[in-house]
Amino acid sequence: MLDAITRAIRWEMKLFKTAASDGVSLPTPHVSASAQGEVVLEWWRGERKITVYIAPDGDVEYIRIWGADIENDMTNGTANTGVEGLQQMRWLQGI
Repeated sequence: MLDAITRAIRWEMKLFKTAASDGVSLPTPHVSASAQGEVVLEWWRGERKITVYIAPDGDVEYIRIWGADIENDMTNGTANTGVEGLQQMRWLQGI
């Protein structure tokens, strides 16, 4: 779990640095852990939700949700860089 925490801190620092350089302010995430030892970061804005999973090996995956229909209102992918993370935050905020 310590590896995931260290990697999550580094990832979030890259995300906030990238956002600051683009003039985008970010909300503070809800932080928890998964049963697989991942750090889980979550953000909500209205109907939109992003959950980011940071694994001990450094892989960063996200799930975007904007409704109740699993087939049509969800998508997922990777966000290993600050730029990829910022793209998800821009979607969350509608910018």
